[in-house]
Amino acid sequence: MNDDSASLAQTAAGSGTLLVMGARNDDNTYLGTHLSHYLSAFDKTTLQTVMAQWSYVDENTPIAATSFKDTRPWVALKVQYQEDTVTINPVNLCATADYSSSGAMAAHLDRGIEIAWGTAGRGGKVPPTALTLDDVVEVTSSSCGFAVRRSNGRVDAWGDPEYGGVIPDSFVMTDAVRIVGNGFAFAVLRATGQVAAWGHPGYGGQTTPEVQALRDVKAIYVSWPSFVALRKTGQLVLWGDTNAGRKMPADIAALNDIVDVRGNAGSFCALRANKTVVAWGDANYAGVVPNEIALRKDIAELASASERAFAVRTESGQVLAWGDAKFGGTVPPEIGILNDIEEVTSSQGAFAARRGNGHVVAWGSATAGSNVPADIAQLNDVVQISSSTGTFAVLRRDGTVRVWGNTENGGDASAVAAQLQGVRAIYGGAKAYAAVLASGGIVTWGSAANGGNSTPLKPLLNDSESGVTYEAPATISAGSTRTV
Repeated sequence: MNDDSASLAQTAAGSGTLLVMGARNDDNTYLGTHLSHYLSAFDKTTLQTVMAQWSYVDENTPIAATSFKDTRPWVALKVQYQEDTVTINPVNLCATADYSSSGAMAAHLDRGIEIAWGTAGRGGKVPPTALTLDDVVEVTSSSCGFAVRRSNGRVDAWGDPEYGGVIPDSFVMTDAVRIVGNGFAFAVLRATGQVAAWGHPGYGGQTTPEVQALRDVKAIYVSWPSFVALRKTGQLVLWGDTNAGRKMPADIAALNDIVDVRGNAGSFCALRANKTVVAWGDANYAGVVPNEIALRKDIAELASASERAFAVRTESGQVLAWGDAKFGGTVPPEIGILNDIEEVTSSQGAFAARRGNGHVVAWGSATAGSNVPADIAQLNDVVQISSSTGTFAVLRRDGTVRVWGNTENGGDASAVAAQLQGVRAIYGGAKAYAAVLASGGIVTWGSAANGGNSTPLKPLLNDSESGVTYEAPATISAGSTRTV
């Protein structure tokens, strides 16, 4: 992209006083259980936080806040401050999640098509038939492939056939309203409240008779080997891998007040309407909530999940965790006393939290990124934390990026440091990162086999009119973006 086109793209995207930053990560993938889900509003000149009005384009009741939890990232988001209004495009980047091998990244271009890069057998090459699709509204991933939901309710996929990369001929779908992926399979929520799935049959690719009978499902959540459906009754129904104690206990299955769920590599935890938290699954993967946390009645949100631990945030702004200490399951006392935790992100084996004062703290395994370098720990302007395997990346208010951790997996961005200016959001893959620029386009770094090198596709990704952009052009109405 030349300098003139970059300038035009920035002007079209919004030349007023409002600056919105943060990634629109979807929780419809296993990797999504790790990543950030908050966006923040700032004055573009002073870089101070501002009280903005946030609303999805298909809703009429805005929420006033300086920071907004994005629960529907597949829908365009309207943000207003004073006389300035911007529309943030739906999530446009997704990555496969496999800690131990190669992977890929996929991007949704503004023109409506999908492109991918990384390892071809892991979803890094979009087949010609999928390249022709120009009506994709949602993307998800397994460990080895991608699946998309189209505006007409149909679905498509590519990648490793064993793990859902090929949709069976018998799988006919015309009313999909959500699509999700765990490590080995994909599941679809239909407009009828029914559920359908494909992929590895032992890990959720084949639904059970109990699941097949449901007609009132409103959400589907994922762990690495399983799925769980949340019914309109507030009850949960599990399918997938039920070995190693992962079968849902009867007392949890009987609950009818579940409001949110999060999974890790071997367990699930769930938030109840009474602000308590429950869990089930493999005890080695945080499947049992310690009594001191189980008795709490002030859990505000399920904050994040590492491979073998969970973190929750309380109403007073504290962070609590349980599970394997080597994976962040024990919060250090000096972090546990903090009462200004705004968001928690995880890598495979560590957690990093963004505080209200713009500082970052971390804990867990040192090899997973728990040791924040002193110069980064001193920063007081962090607005987003992203992660990959063994690394973290932070986005600052001035649009620059800092990273630390495993240098091969994205913990070293020196090769692209000059390009990491004017960044609006950072997306983490299993071993690579992609940053979306204010001027349009992306910058990638990390393991090339996992999507860390998008150079061959740069002309498509960075096209100012049809590539990847953070904001919808001001001349385009909100209703014309992907609002399904």
